[in-house]
Order: sequence, then structure tokens, then C-alpha cells
Amino acid sequence: MITAEIIKANQDREGMLRRSLERIIQLYKDKVHFVYELLQNAEDAQAQVVKFVLYEDRLEVFHDGKPFTVSNVQSLFDIGLSDKVNDLNQIGEFGVGFKSVFSICERVQFFSNPNNYRIKDIENAGSFGFEIQDFYKPVDIPIVDIGTVYTTKFIFPFAVDKSFLGFKKMEDLRSKIKEKLENLSETTLLFMKNIEVIEYEINLRDETKAGSYMLDKKKINDHCYCVKALSEGQEAKDTQKNTQEISYIVFSRKLDKGRSDRSVDIAFSYTEKNEEWQFVPTTEKHIFVYFPTGTESKLNFIVQGPYRTTPSRSEIQMDDPENLALAAETADLFYN
Repeated sequence: MITAEIIKANQDREGMLRRSLERIIQLYKDKVHFVYELLQNAEDAQAQVVKFVLYEDRLEVFHDGKPFTVSNVQSLFDIGLSDKVNDLNQIGEFGVGFKSVFSICERVQFFSNPNNYRIKDIENAGSFGFEIQDFYKPVDIPIVDIGTVYTTKFIFPFAVDKSFLGFKKMEDLRSKIKEKLENLSETTLLFMKNIEVIEYEINLRDETKAGSYMLDKKKINDHCYCVKALSEGQEAKDTQKNTQEISYIVFSRKLDKGRSDRSVDIAFSYTEKNEEWQFVPTTEKHIFVYFPTGTESKLNFIVQGPYRTTPSRSEIQMDDPENLALAAETADLFYN
């Protein structure tokens, strides 16, 4: 008993929590994976437009989704706590995933303005201005104007060269974020039910450009739809546009057991010439859990489902019984 009391007295609980959070952040092999986490959270907030703006010293992210409530904000500061864990129709949880942003920064500024939301009178929503320090500590900061289009704004001031951070040099950090934004591709939106447009701006000293990703979905029947994807990159100093059009046909099957809005999906890419379709192997070989994971399917078409993944969401747990059941559902969808 005396030994136990000495150990308890010498424990640094706050330090233990910080080290645990640092370890969680280090689990992410892709140090800019947080981009998908932010898109997931925007999708769950029923946002239609998401915008990323890259500067020399920070990344700013905007969306027009449902305004934050006090419960939502609490989820940003806590670990493993999410007000979405019992909602099987939502794909992201603020509990762990949001902490991945700390691979590029030591603090996060967050602003919410419910007055810009397309639906008025949102219960328990209010204007907020917070800074998240040490992964979970809230500090009030003055509310800033985020314009008339968006309800939510995040600012991630860049930081490098610490044990939990993903980058040693600032130029590497900026380069990786820039690369991610320019290569999200239309498939990022392929299985989204709310987000319609992803926009990005690059505002660096030696480069200024903007681009967007969007989809045109056409329902064929209750389990099939056709998608024409359009990506557009435009350098701000040049009016010439580079546009690439890709098309997909997606077959979908809703899941039972309360997952009324979740499904397994398969998507085939095709080209269209003289009103004739020609299916072509997809260049995206990874299994999707709404967004691409690190697990390859080895197939010539895209497979998507609400698979269980590793804590960093980078790999699918192939021996998980629920994942095996989802794989069987996908096979049945393909053959039937």
C-alpha cells in the first residue's frame, strides 16, 4: 500500500495524457491525412462546400455545414469523446481523428458563426472563438469575421521539429499539404452524400493558384447512379484552365441493422464517345472507407464500405468479423 501511494503521488497525470496523445498522432503514417479527417467532419456536419487555403505560415479551412453546438465543441477538446458515436450514419468522430491535425501545428484556432447557416434557428448553436492548446486545453479568443458563406473556420498555424510533429522543415510541410490539395481527385467526393464542392487556394510566395473538385450525379435507379466528375485547376496569375473530366457508374446496397444511410458500393470508371460507354480500369486501387485507405483491393474498380480500420484509419483490419461480412456483401453486390 505504501509503494502504491508513492507511485500515485509521483505520477504526472497531465504529462501522461500529453504523451499518450503524442503517441496517437505519431500513428498516422501519412502526416497530411488530417485533410481527410477534416472532410469527414464537414461531411458529418452536412456541409456542401469545403475550402482549404494554404499560406506560408498556416492552413485555413472553411465549410458551410451545421453550426457547432456546445456538445460539438466539447468533442474537439476531449479524447475518445464524440457526440457521433451512436449515430451510425456519420463517418467521422472528433474523438481521435481530429487530433491528427497536430502533426502540423501545436495549437488550433476555431471559429463558428451560425448566422451564416442556410437553415435558421439551430438549437444550442452559438458564435464561438476558441484556441486549442496542448491538444485539449480550451482558451477563449476574439471571434473573427469568417465571411457570409461559411459557418465554420479553422486556422492551423504551422509548427515543425518536435517529437510529435510530422515534419522537421517548414518547406516540407508546405510542400506535402500543397501536394495533397492538388491531388485529392474527384474520387474524394465519389461517396459523399453532402459535400458537393471542394475548393483550394495556394497562396505562397513563389506560387499562387486555385482549383476545385465537383461531381454531377444522376440517379439511374434506387441502387445505381452515374457520376461525372470535374476537376479544375487554375493559376491565379493565368486565365488558362486545365480541366479533366472522369465518369463513373456506381452500384450501391444499403446495409441493415440500423445502418439506414450506410452502404457498400462499387464504382466503375468509364469513357464516353459517340454515346457509347467503354469501361476502363480505375487508377485508384485502394479500398475506400468513404475516403481512400492505405489498403489496396487489387481490383480494377473501386470498392467502398464502412470497414473498421486501424486507429489512424490508414489500414483496414482484414480479420475483423464485421469487415469480413462487409466484404461478403460487396461480393454479392458485384455478382448480383
